[in-house]
Amino acid sequence: MKCTNVFWIVVWAAVALWSFPTLGAVPQSISYQGQLSSAGGGPVNDTVDLVFSICPDSLCDRPLWTESHSSVIVKDGLFDVLLGSITPIPPSVFLGSVRWLSISKDGVAASRALRMVSAPYAYRSLLADTAYYAKSGGGSDCSDCDSIFVNAIGPDSVIATSGTALTGSTVGSGGADIFGIKGYASNKGTGTANGGLFTTADSGSGFHFGVRGEAYSTVSMGAYGVAGYGSNTSGGEAYGGYFATPATGTGHHYGLRASAMSASPGAAYGIYGTASNSFGQAYGGFFSTSSEGEGIHYGISAEAHTAALAFACGIDGYAVNTSSGAAYGGSFETADSGTGIHYGIKSSGAGASSSTTYGVSGVGSNTSTGTVLGGEFSTSLTGTGDHYGIKGSGYGNSDASTYGSYGYGKNFLTGSVYGGFFETSSSGTGTKYGIYSVTPAAAGYAGYFAGNTLTTGTKSAAVKVDNGEYRLLYAMESPENWFEDFGGGKLQDGVTTVQIDPLFAQAVNIQIEYRVYLTPEGDCRGLYVTNKGASSFEVRELQGGTANISFSYRIVAKRKGYEDLRMAKMLGSTPEETEAVHAKRQAEMEEDNQRIRQDRSTPEKDPSQQERK
Repeated sequence: MKCTNVFWIVVWAAVALWSFPTLGAVPQSISYQGQLSSAGGGPVNDTVDLVFSICPDSLCDRPLWTESHSSVIVKDGLFDVLLGSITPIPPSVFLGSVRWLSISKDGVAASRALRMVSAPYAYRSLLADTAYYAKSGGGSDCSDCDSIFVNAIGPDSVIATSGTALTGSTVGSGGADIFGIKGYASNKGTGTANGGLFTTADSGSGFHFGVRGEAYSTVSMGAYGVAGYGSNTSGGEAYGGYFATPATGTGHHYGLRASAMSASPGAAYGIYGTASNSFGQAYGGFFSTSSEGEGIHYGISAEAHTAALAFACGIDGYAVNTSSGAAYGGSFETADSGTGIHYGIKSSGAGASSSTTYGVSGVGSNTSTGTVLGGEFSTSLTGTGDHYGIKGSGYGNSDASTYGSYGYGKNFLTGSVYGGFFETSSSGTGTKYGIYSVTPAAAGYAGYFAGNTLTTGTKSAAVKVDNGEYRLLYAMESPENWFEDFGGGKLQDGVTTVQIDPLFAQAVNIQIEYRVYLTPEGDCRGLYVTNKGASSFEVRELQGGTANISFSYRIVAKRKGYEDLRMAKMLGSTPEETEAVHAKRQAEMEEDNQRIRQDRSTPEKDPSQQERK
């Protein structure tokens, strides 16, 4: 080799990468580039042997690490070596603030040692360096390393004895999303993957929040305290959010409690749920309780309070189905198990003002040709107890009327209007009552009809006979609208005048012809009527007789206001048309019931089923 005078210039910034002994994957080496020149200052082209040492000071009389590199190729004065490739550099070498690099050629050291420096962003490792230094017994700079530092490779925790253990904060003014804390987890095996897990201990008497999210906004965009999103492209369930409480403890347990407060015209929702499913069932919200425990169980308990003129709805349901399937604004049902009272819907309305109070108020709208039902109530076929499609009770304690059931119908076109429509099917062997009405005889009327009354069957009175049976007596029918009255009198020397009852005279039209039928109650030549007036008529014996006998009479007169009616044409639907409508309605109801039974028999996954398992 040629004899050369050497000096070294650091051209490539040396970056040291070291780790704790458990982090064996991190390289314990340094990439170094130097320059070798001759005594005259020109570049060297040669193969040389070099020795590198890391020292605690510039004298380098006690090196911490040494490594020899033979046959180092120098071209145009430049050479590259990888320090630590022969003898790895242990982390303990850098347990200090300053280190020096000494280089020698052929046993001759350079004129001075070079001070080792960091890359600019390596200053961020200062705290981690201090922590490792202290934990390795190098000093007392980190007295609580386990509480304030996180092991990014293995399990570790952020621990604080008071205040805040971890704070994430970021500020920006661009269009990109900003995250104070963002968590990501991926598990390619069968274990659970948690993007973030937040828990509290069970000690202490203050409020405990597993997660508390707050969002503030002054723009028209949404502000979400917590936003959850779940996606599962396989057959597993996907939860946008899942909230649960244990069974222990005596205080109130809320799987989810949400409150919304607003002071603007915009809607405020305590909970707002939206669901979309291209094939299976979609629930905007699903609420259920277990069968355990003896307390009252509410699938949903909703309350609405307002002091404004707007509506207050405890539950507001709305459903849209653009296809042929049924759409339910709300579906309420009970299971057939248990011996207690079962309410498909139990509704109570309480009021203390002049406004109307509704226990239940239903509205139906159909802009097409389908049937519109303000409310539809039905019972199943099973069971031997009484079945009520609707049972209405009205209680009052004032001068106002009380209605057990009140129906009102209006149709602005040519269709029939029913204030109430009641019918029974022909199936079964029991007696059928379209309407069964009972009222104490001395207190009122079992039925009251303000208008024409039409029946296509018979009108009967049930009379109890001596053997205890009830026999039917039929009402007489007439082509014209007649009222009749009965009475009696007595002839004096073959003649008498009978006064017509004034009340009866007010209900009929005496001004036109009325009829009187006489029955003598003794031997005479016969009786006849004469001098019929608006208030009386005369009864005489035939052939000028002078008998003094009693008689009875029957007077018949046209009902006032209905004098011209005779065999009037029936209005509305004929019995055949009504029967056809009934048959159609029965078929539609059966289709609906079959669809409901099919929906209920479809296996459904309980959202909490997996958790219970």
